[in-house]
Amino acid sequence: MFRNLQHFCFVAVLVLMPLLANCICIPPRFNGECQTSSDCYDKYGVSRRFCVAGLCETGTYDTSCTTGTTRRCRLSGAASASYNCAYGKQTCLGGRWSTCLEDRSKYTKEVCNGIDDDCDGSVDETYPEMNQACTVPGEKGPCAKGEYRSCTLGKLVCLSTTLPRPEGEVYRNCTNGQDDDCDGYIDDPVHDDCPKCKDGDKRECYPFRQGLTDPTVDVGPCKKGTQVCNGEKWGACEGAVVPTQEVCGNSIDEDCDGTPDNTCNQACKPGETRPCYGGPASTNGVGACKGGIQTCNPDTTWSLCVGEVLPKGEVCGNQLDDDCNGKVDDCNPATCAKGETRACYVGAAGTRGVGACKDGVQTCTDNGDWKAPCVGMVVPKTETCGNQTDDDCNGKVDDCQVSYLLSSSWDKQAPLYLWDINTNKVIRSYVQGHTDAVYASRFAPDGKSLVSVGHDKQVIAWSTDLARVLWKATGHTAPIYGVVMDPQGKWVLTGGEDKSLRFWDMATGKGLATVNGHNAAIYSLAIDSKGSWVATGTGAGVVRLWERKGTNLLLKTSFTKHTLGVFAVAFGPKGRWLASGSRDGSVYLLDLLSGTGSILNVATQGITSLAFDSSGQSLAVGSAEGTVFLYDVSGPTPKATKTLQGTAFGAVYSLAFHPARDVLVAGHYNNSIRVWDLKAGTVSATLKQHNGPVSSLSYRP
Repeated sequence: MFRNLQHFCFVAVLVLMPLLANCICIPPRFNGECQTSSDCYDKYGVSRRFCVAGLCETGTYDTSCTTGTTRRCRLSGAASASYNCAYGKQTCLGGRWSTCLEDRSKYTKEVCNGIDDDCDGSVDETYPEMNQACTVPGEKGPCAKGEYRSCTLGKLVCLSTTLPRPEGEVYRNCTNGQDDDCDGYIDDPVHDDCPKCKDGDKRECYPFRQGLTDPTVDVGPCKKGTQVCNGEKWGACEGAVVPTQEVCGNSIDEDCDGTPDNTCNQACKPGETRPCYGGPASTNGVGACKGGIQTCNPDTTWSLCVGEVLPKGEVCGNQLDDDCNGKVDDCNPATCAKGETRACYVGAAGTRGVGACKDGVQTCTDNGDWKAPCVGMVVPKTETCGNQTDDDCNGKVDDCQVSYLLSSSWDKQAPLYLWDINTNKVIRSYVQGHTDAVYASRFAPDGKSLVSVGHDKQVIAWSTDLARVLWKATGHTAPIYGVVMDPQGKWVLTGGEDKSLRFWDMATGKGLATVNGHNAAIYSLAIDSKGSWVATGTGAGVVRLWERKGTNLLLKTSFTKHTLGVFAVAFGPKGRWLASGSRDGSVYLLDLLSGTGSILNVATQGITSLAFDSSGQSLAVGSAEGTVFLYDVSGPTPKATKTLQGTAFGAVYSLAFHPARDVLVAGHYNNSIRVWDLKAGTVSATLKQHNGPVSSLSYRP
């Protein structure tokens, strides 16, 4: 009836789970401690293994191998598919090949090169230059000061640590001698909307990073200069001394950091090499550990240490001295020294180091054994949609089974519907809440509740499954156009016609805070996947980027790339893109990593909606003429890929990508929802139930 015991356990859990909520079905273990091979039967007397070095081995029997010889083998469930990581080593012990073990001697320290150097399943997740200072290419003024915050496609990405701020007389910063908006002009009457100066006037200046407020001013030889007004414009900064590269041996602080000659120990001759080693000196050349080589770069700085092997936790049975203490395989699996630690993992085979799954740490007990719990270990769990994480550790992100779609509309009678996307039928309607059109709705992260806002100025929380109102909140004095949710489901943020943003407690509906700062209606609202940044688009064509601190928003920058109202803003799920779409038919795509942006002239009648797919590589743009435009944003330059025609259905007011399938849903002005099969480029279904334009769409987590 059942093919194997594991299948039986799985079915048994499904049957008994409602009765035994805490039941966990654990299959018999084939590996463990042993003295002879007879100890390695399972409890049914089948699947015999053999005993090697006190452990039941799972390798193959081969009398032709000679004890002590080794061979290359493919690792089962290797964290990385690269050649360096996917292959390990087998050792012949007593005529039998051992299990395939990691050959850690091949692993190196992670650097930014597009390779999984340390074989942990992640590429370029760390690198020596992380958070080091750098100059942002193409940026000006204080925005040119940056740090290495990312490694993309094997290349370091220098991200500005200072975002541009509005500059002009209205902002009272026309006399600070600083390029606040990073456009290359300082307090300029034409470019910065600052007052014209009088010919002959003079003022102090400092053409470096933060201007007169830069910490290098009056440090070492650095000093301020003078600007003279000529033709009602400030001239060049004359006489200023700004930081330069340190010159060794002259006792002068050229880089103006307060210490002369402090970077000279890094200087070298290009092409010169020297040995290097980052581990304890006593371990260099011991066991698997060895030093590497550094090469002098053209800029006279030393490169990374290439080829070094540092101490790691001892791996039993690989015939190596991994921790470089002079002892090979000094790890008895049964006994240990008090306080000693080791990596541990009990998840399913092939999941270790994949996705969210990771090792924990086990500490030797006072009794000298490994019976302490495994702390910090993450094992597979049910996939959660939309969190950009491989929760079940199968190598696929967000491959979850999503069966429901939420739609909201201008229909006053039944503005909210929940659809079964397998049957394309409405299974639940949310009524007796709003008294007018609903403009936006969002699920809570767990999908058990949702929030909607609309023309009646109300914020309403609903029970998803009961279709019952949990709470209603009022406070806005005009229609509400946008709503976003805290990624942890603790609060809701809304914005609309009254130019204010308001925080609400998701559990109670209590108002938490009000944020002002807009001079026009807030047409669109978005939050990044971590809940750290909020973007708003206004009727005046302005996009503002806010940093969230608790229930407060700090304005970091604002920009006007559109000539008309901004109907849509959206963050990409990987933290790279911020997109804005306007009634003028353009989309502005801002790369948050590089600080650069580009304008896409997309439609003739205006942009009405935007959506990124779960990978962050595709952007869908909905237009007022009813057409959806798809762009590939995986590279440095956006590329148009497909056009989905729908002019007969009217403006596209809402868009949503399915988290795991190549499906895009579009809500139209003519009250319908079109389901697009993106692979085929055709409409697979048209959903008709609303009696008003479909204003918002989202899949249930």
